[in-house]
Amino acid sequence: METRKKIWDFPSIARQVMAGLVADPLAKVICLILAVMLWMYIVGAAEVHYEFGEVPVEYVNVAP
Repeated sequence: METRKKIWDFPSIARQVMAGLVADPLAKVICLILAVMLWMYIVGAAEVHYEFGEVPVEYVNVAP
C-alpha cells in the first residue's frame, strides 16, 4: 500500500515561519527603521502648494 505525501504539513510550516521570524533580527530592525524613515519623508512631503499668479476669469453664458 502506497502512502500519500501530505501537501500541507502545518506543524512543519509553522516551524519554518517561526524560524524565519527570529532569523537575522539586525536586518529586520534596519529594514524597519528605513521603512519608517521613508514613510515619514513621504508624509512630510505630501503638502503641495500651487500658486497661480493673475489668471484671467471670464464669465460666459451667465444671467445678469
